[in-house]
Amino acid sequence: MTAAEHMHWLSSAGSSAYRAAYERIGLIGTPCGVIDGQVFAWTQKPINQRSDLKTLRIGMMAPGLSAAVLLESGAQVRASSPAALHVMALSGALNAVSLGPYRVDLKMRTHQVAGHVYAPNPLARAAVPDLIFSLKRWKALSNGAREAIQSSCDQTIQAALSSQAAANPQSLEGLAEDAQTFQPLPDAAIKHLFEAWRRTA
Repeated sequence: MTAAEHMHWLSSAGSSAYRAAYERIGLIGTPCGVIDGQVFAWTQKPINQRSDLKTLRIGMMAPGLSAAVLLESGAQVRASSPAALHVMALSGALNAVSLGPYRVDLKMRTHQVAGHVYAPNPLARAAVPDLIFSLKRWKALSNGAREAIQSSCDQTIQAALSSQAAANPQSLEGLAEDAQTFQPLPDAAIKHLFEAWRRTA
C-alpha cells in the first residue's frame, strides 16, 4: 500500500485490529502522523537475487520489524546513528545502509558510502508515529478532549501526506542523480523478504 492507502486502512478495515493490539497491553493508541517514502537500502554491490540478501551487513538508523525480517532473511544488522553508519560503511564493516526517508538519504549524502539504491522499501512503505495513552488515562478524558485529540492527529496526517507528496519527487530526483543504479528490488528478493516477514510478524 502507499502511505495514503495505509492510513486509510488504519482508519477503516484495520482499525479494530490496531486498537485490539494496544488494548491487550492496557493502552490506547491512535495514528498521529505518517512518514512516506523510504529507501530499502543503499548497497555497495547490486542485489540480483534472493541469496544476495544473505550477504548484506546492513546498518539501520531505526531498526524494528524491518530489522527482524532482515535477520530472518540471513542479513546481519547493526543499529547506530547516520554518522556512525557512514563511518562503518567506509571502513568496510558494513556493505549496506538504510536510513529511512528519501530526504534523509539525500541530506546525509548516502551515495558516498554505497552507490546502488533500492526503493521503495517493501518492508516499510510508511512509518506511522502513534500517540499512546494508558487505558485509564484515556477513559478519564472527556469526549470533547478525545475528539480534539483525534481531530488534531487526523489533520497532522493529512498535512504530512500533502507535504511529502510534494517533497518526495524532488528527493527521488536528487537521489537518482547520485546513485550508480536506482531501481526496485528484484521480485525474487521481495518474495524472500515477505516469506521472512510471515515467519517474523
